[in-house]
Amino acid sequence: MSKIKIIIIHHLVILVLLGYLPVLKATETEGWPREIETDAAIIVVYQPQVESFEGNRLESRSAVSVLNKGTETPVFGVAWFSSRVETDLDARIITMLELSVKRVVFPDITAAQVELFKRLVAEEFPKWDMEISLDRVIASLEALDRRTAVSDKIAYDPPQIIYKSSPAVLVSIDGEPKLKMIENSAWMYVVNTPFALFLETKSKTYFLKGAGWWYRSKEINGPWLLEKQPPADLEKMLAQNNKTGETDTGGQTDTTPPEIIVTVKPAELLQTDGEAEYSPLVDAELLYVSNSENAIIMDISSQEHYVLISGRWYKSQSLTSDNWTYVASDKLPAPFAMIPLQSELGSVRAHVAGTEEAEEALLENQIPQTAAVDRKSAALAVAYDGDPKFESIPGTGMSYAVNTEKSVLKIEDRYYSCDNAIWFTSEKATGPWVVCTEVPKEVNDIPPESPVYNVKYVYIYDSTPEVVYVGYTPGYMGSYVYGGCVVYGTGYWYHPWYGYHYYPRPVTWGYGVHWNPYTGWGFSWGVRYGGPNMWVSVHWGYRPVHYGYWGPAGYRHGYYHGYRAGYYHGKRAGYVAAYQKPQTRPARDNIYRDSPIKGVRNPGQPSTLDRSVKREPSDRSVRQQPRVSQQPNNVFSDKNGNVYRRSNDTWEKRDKNKWSGESSPTKKTKDNAKMDQNRKDLNRQHQSREKGNRKSQSASPAGGNRSRRR
Repeated sequence: MSKIKIIIIHHLVILVLLGYLPVLKATETEGWPREIETDAAIIVVYQPQVESFEGNRLESRSAVSVLNKGTETPVFGVAWFSSRVETDLDARIITMLELSVKRVVFPDITAAQVELFKRLVAEEFPKWDMEISLDRVIASLEALDRRTAVSDKIAYDPPQIIYKSSPAVLVSIDGEPKLKMIENSAWMYVVNTPFALFLETKSKTYFLKGAGWWYRSKEINGPWLLEKQPPADLEKMLAQNNKTGETDTGGQTDTTPPEIIVTVKPAELLQTDGEAEYSPLVDAELLYVSNSENAIIMDISSQEHYVLISGRWYKSQSLTSDNWTYVASDKLPAPFAMIPLQSELGSVRAHVAGTEEAEEALLENQIPQTAAVDRKSAALAVAYDGDPKFESIPGTGMSYAVNTEKSVLKIEDRYYSCDNAIWFTSEKATGPWVVCTEVPKEVNDIPPESPVYNVKYVYIYDSTPEVVYVGYTPGYMGSYVYGGCVVYGTGYWYHPWYGYHYYPRPVTWGYGVHWNPYTGWGFSWGVRYGGPNMWVSVHWGYRPVHYGYWGPAGYRHGYYHGYRAGYYHGKRAGYVAAYQKPQTRPARDNIYRDSPIKGVRNPGQPSTLDRSVKREPSDRSVRQQPRVSQQPNNVFSDKNGNVYRRSNDTWEKRDKNKWSGESSPTKKTKDNAKMDQNRKDLNRQHQSREKGNRKSQSASPAGGNRSRRR
């Protein structure tokens, strides 16, 4: 090949890799590889292979081929890329920005020519962006040799586990009940619970409202009796102050009023429709309770019951036992890993260490949601219940404000607040606040025993004079890694603030928290009786709005039926619903999507922010759009820059512009051992690519405008 032709190929590859391919905005279902036809050549770019994903930096490589028109044989090579990324978990898309090339390998090209190629690339690369499906990236990450990120010492002591074989609802109070007068009335309400719980001061009688029923009791702990004629003045007051505007259309209301169980300690409710009924789950090794909304499994050999609560497993000989013990997800009986995915309890596999579903959940838990914040328009106001009051964070030199719903830290002589996944700083606890450009390193030392532990999962990646690039991982919303699986909540009980105002802290127990692979964490308590929205009263006008029970101020987890879809009078959709392909993929909760803070640009939204990164003017609407190549998506690269093709379940290597099959080694030599390891790596890459293709095509994102405050 002549030197002139090589240089032409260099320019053509630059045009594709750095121009046309990155501007592709088509849906990911169109697939890979991508192809550009120019006047001089046809260039094919194969699906990127991820090498690392740290913070908002993505390192990857792609196999490429260039077919010069007038020739019959394409030239194959490998290019390594580095980019800043924006992640849009709603659309399941990662956008690669500010791309740069780190290394290029092409056959029959000298080192000097490669340097020329890299210089040419450097001139063009910063001008373009590229999109890739999040599911493809996650699948590619699974093929890497990596160490799973582990959260700090998460608590796993069991809450009080209550079993009922008849209809019941658990009413959780955050410690002993705290009462506050409702202005211009003879009524008080229980401050430290999200439930509609009141005290009539004249008769000293408690009243509870939920799902169309009223209950009354002389004692907070019961017994609670059904009240068919609730006080008219209370009903009128609530009707006048109902600002919720929320309805729960997905829950199926049971016609039998449930028993009310009030608890002032961390607790969870297990419930069956009558006496527990057992059905086969794994051959003759596991049974499951088929008439319950809870995940209850019996190990036949030991006759022990296992229950899944907030991502943690507990076992006991009896459902009515007061002695439940924690079981690590990697210490479960072996048959748990054999639970069929399409069974009634298929989705519990996400909490069985070592399963494919558990690995996927771990990877999802490490992917950040990113955004760009305008430093001029983003603002924060912090209100305190009195003068700012700080308490020390154990084991650190930091302290945090206890009498505000915001997360405010004092570190040395400065103050920092993390609000809606954005860091602010100030010289005073009362402000004024400005957007941070760097997270103090001390934040990483916050232990899970502290109620502000979650802020360590909010990051600042970069900044310009106009913009700060930020992101958060699911740890900010209470999703942590422990024992090889994701769990919800730290497991610790945090003392709330009681003053003129009440500020709750994040909780782990009491609300039936569960994991769904399409929506993340959600609640399942009260499904049979109208769902959570029919019982809690956080939006009613007589009380302030507090979301602290369920995560950061201003954020509340979405509620979805369908984790198990509930058990209603013998009709069950089952846990399997969590892993069936939905008609459309529900949008995940995204704090940045409709942030109350001004100047926050979520990926996928048009940018109104000025960036200091200089880019060449471009009009994407007039650029040639790349198409999906007719070539199969079966070309890979290895770490050394070699190109391989998967053909008829075997591997072929590109060598001297030809594909040649690799024979299996017959002798155990050092070189043959490397060849065998390389083949194993390629097999992992191939399997991951196939898996990513299936997942990215399984469902379209939907519900992007759904409010996160559900």
